[in-house]
Amino acid sequence: MDMECEAHRERHGDRQIFDIYFGFIHTYALLFADEIRFFDLLADGALTLDEIAARTSLSIRSVQTLASLCASQGLLEQRDGRYAPTPLARGFLTGGSDTSFNGVLASARRQEEAFSYGFFKASMAGGQSQLFGGTDLFDNNAQDPEHCEVFTRAMHSKSRGPAQAWVRQIDLSGHDCLLDVGGGSGAHAISALERWPALQAVVFDLPQVCGIADAFIEQYRMTERARTCNGDIWTSDYPTADVHLYSDIFHDWPLDKCLFLAKKSFDALPRGGRIILHEMLFNPEKTGPRNVAAYNANMLLWTQGQQLSESEARVLLETAGFAGVEIFQTQYGDWSLATAVKS
Repeated sequence: MDMECEAHRERHGDRQIFDIYFGFIHTYALLFADEIRFFDLLADGALTLDEIAARTSLSIRSVQTLASLCASQGLLEQRDGRYAPTPLARGFLTGGSDTSFNGVLASARRQEEAFSYGFFKASMAGGQSQLFGGTDLFDNNAQDPEHCEVFTRAMHSKSRGPAQAWVRQIDLSGHDCLLDVGGGSGAHAISALERWPALQAVVFDLPQVCGIADAFIEQYRMTERARTCNGDIWTSDYPTADVHLYSDIFHDWPLDKCLFLAKKSFDALPRGGRIILHEMLFNPEKTGPRNVAAYNANMLLWTQGQQLSESEARVLLETAGFAGVEIFQTQYGDWSLATAVKS
């Protein structure tokens, strides 16, 4: 062992390796806690381990194990022998929160195989997703209404918080209509409407997705300012709008297809129209951030795409013909905006 490795080992020990190795246990704990509504159970009042066991029918040993895992991740706090959710857990893991990840976790449990080592190994070895028998995720959604609804609600579940953040980082007050391309539930369009009272919005997606988005538009009382439009991003004309938003869309597709979409928007937008990409972007070397690298792997496991770097996003927009490219972080997690105009 060389001197540098020896010094690192002596200084830091093996904690970081254990952090990586035990990552899957924390994932499983999160999935299980959500399935038994663990954080909802504790949200109404702190409980002892005995009280939790009685209400969940779990053994004391299991309850202690789960509570320790959740507390170690900053999801539970313990005072005088009673456990309660931390603000982090209340904000993202309780059903009543507008930014709850419950939908994401429910979707993950439905695709258990995607969390197995065998699936990861097969996808990495083949260089593409092995989910749905090799059928593309979005083709599968078109054929499977039940999974389409679970997936769309999962995306809404994880999108509401980032959507509320990016709308505070850019000014769309001078625009008339936002087209949310592949907009799913309409979470981003709805947040934009909440931010800019004069704006209109169209959620553009497959017919079965638009039916779900219609329900969310009604739920958020935006029926007078938002509508859905059925279509295929590859073959259908876009409805008229002067802002095109792609949130977590470019990362689903190879770079040549991303360029196709960018050019399609350039051709469809009026002069002065704006394109917005909302994505988690890699650093220039593609060595991080850590969650972006994991999200990139997740794209290999689920889709045809990858996370972009800032330079890749810039090149795509400029090659499509856009000018004045700006790229900046939204100050929410690892999310960024890349935006440009048709001059």
